[in-house]
Amino acid sequence: MDQQLSDRLLPIARDLRRGASAAALSAFAEFTGDLVEALPSIGERVAELMPTIEAALAAQQRADYLGLADVLEYELAPTLSIVFQAPG
Repeated sequence: MDQQLSDRLLPIARDLRRGASAAALSAFAEFTGDLVEALPSIGERVAELMPTIEAALAAQQRADYLGLADVLEYELAPTLSIVFQAPG
């Protein structure tokens, strides 16, 4: 599930950059629900994700969709790959 989660972020970021914000935000909402379900599997390593998750949510709240796209692609996707692959 970890790789699937990070792979899902790039199309969302691409849609945000193209201006397809409604579709991208819907996909992001679905992604966040799936991420919440996956978090227990990484135990205490959740703390490593929190600053990036908070940055993504703050960008979304400000309707800064280009900023959200950057956070998703350049921060959250790589962090998810590292956190879910490394032993907890």
